[in-house]
Amino acid sequence: MYALLHSPAYHKRFAEFLRGDFPRLRLTTVHSLFSALGRKGGEMVALHLMESPRLEGLMTTFPEKGNNAGGRVT
Repeated sequence: MYALLHSPAYHKRFAEFLRGDFPRLRLTTVHSLFSALGRKGGEMVALHLMESPRLEGLMTTFPEKGNNAGGRVT
């Protein structure tokens, strides 16, 4: 469900319905596709919760001096 609801194709196809109603899920009968979407959804949840092993060892830096407090370079 997570992967489907974050899919750009889903948003494009059901844009009109999403403006005035809750998302509706259309499930596939193709087991391999269902399994693949489940795996991708699990990966997305882990990324959003900052629990993914893909995030280990990443370093973020600011390209300017300062602490970015208030959105200004000091």
